[in-house]
Amino acid sequence: MVIFTQFGKRISSNGKIANLLQPMARRQTIEEVKLKTQTVSKLRMNSQEKFPEMTIQEVEMEEFEHVLDVKTQDQIVTEAVDDLLNIFNAGNKHYDDDETIIKEIKARINSQHYKAEQIFEKTYSKRFRPGYTSFLAFLYCWGVGTEINKREMFFWYHIAADAQQDSLAANQVGWCYHDAMGTEQDYELAFYWFKKSADAGYAGGLGWLGYCYENGIGTKKDETKAFQSYLKSAEGGDSGGACNLGTCYRDQVGIKQDYVKAFYWYMQSAEHENEYGMFNVGYSYLKGIGVPKDDQKAFEWFHKAALKRNAESQIQLGRLYQSGKGVEKDEAKAFYWYEISANQGNHDGESNLGFCLRNGIGCKINTQLSFDWYKKAADGGNYYAQNEVGYCYQYGVAISRNPLLGFYWYKKSANGGNSSGLYNVAYCHHHGCGTQADLHEAVKLYRKAEKLGNLSALDGLNAFFGGEHYRVQYYGAYYLLRF
Repeated sequence: MVIFTQFGKRISSNGKIANLLQPMARRQTIEEVKLKTQTVSKLRMNSQEKFPEMTIQEVEMEEFEHVLDVKTQDQIVTEAVDDLLNIFNAGNKHYDDDETIIKEIKARINSQHYKAEQIFEKTYSKRFRPGYTSFLAFLYCWGVGTEINKREMFFWYHIAADAQQDSLAANQVGWCYHDAMGTEQDYELAFYWFKKSADAGYAGGLGWLGYCYENGIGTKKDETKAFQSYLKSAEGGDSGGACNLGTCYRDQVGIKQDYVKAFYWYMQSAEHENEYGMFNVGYSYLKGIGVPKDDQKAFEWFHKAALKRNAESQIQLGRLYQSGKGVEKDEAKAFYWYEISANQGNHDGESNLGFCLRNGIGCKINTQLSFDWYKKAADGGNYYAQNEVGYCYQYGVAISRNPLLGFYWYKKSANGGNSSGLYNVAYCHHHGCGTQADLHEAVKLYRKAEKLGNLSALDGLNAFFGGEHYRVQYYGAYYLLRF
């Protein structure tokens, strides 16, 4: 038999008393109970030592007020976590990159003077509640209130995706498998989780599913399915899906080519702050693809994307400053944007920086630094830079002369389809530089380089086939075909 009293107690049949939970009461964790018990005990000891004249009732009242203060602090931290969780959830609906979301979260932490460690601890205490699990994984990913830990990130995203059927988390698990973040790379599992996320209607998952179908990642390549997935993703508001949909229309991937629709979807993506959408809007204006050519608008969109650290836009911005198209010519700013791009590891940016340093564009001439940047770009597979490194080795520019290495780098450039690389390989075969002379191979490569528009190749052909008459004939034929 159980008798209920007016004070919220219940008396069991064996005479023991247990506290009743009030309707609005919050369940406390064991850690919180221990903390409060330790705090109260310490407070009681300190109070009795400092104020021995205090009565037991006065000490108990001070204990009660302190517990209320602990509760208030706990509520503040809880509200802060919920505030950041709302930013996290809203960000995942509007952005397709975590960098934008983490910037907003860090800005809120700083502006509201939240303590990151407390945010992490409170989130961890709620780690098995839907929503908080994915947020915990996010905190591990970016090291908010804790050390960055990709394995923990993957573990908690997997818990949220599997146990809670969280479609965002399923997409993130797919991303982890795709990029080997916190787990081993597995494209088939990546595809499985992207599809699971997409089937649950998550727009970001649909975008990644389209990417897998377009590139045959973890599944059979199917451009029609890729287009359909991108379309659903874009219609669901995913800016990445909208950008990829624009590329489908531009490059005829799973759908008939339509430059106007391509530009429309690029603009939809750009207006949702997607850096790749911004770049493609800028590029469309630069080349007049699906929209009238407009260098000034191209500059404006490249600038927006460049500020979001889009390396390709930074290069285009540098080129516009260098040429004075769409903006007043400023070689120093051109150099600045090439350097920003290069420092992000972009090989075109590295190559352009090498060019500026060799020729004193926006900076003082520095052949050693020029070679260093060309070499970085060449090692990264930039065909133009490979040709320039070959030149440095052939003629001993900022490096000891080595014709064998010169020929090696020229050949790498030529194999990538660079016309200057082809010309220089032909020249080496013609004159026996770094390789044995082979006139037949030289003529063949001169002709190949000439077809790609390399005018220097005509000089090489002229050396074989006779005089100024041949040169004029070739130049005339070239210009007739070219223009």
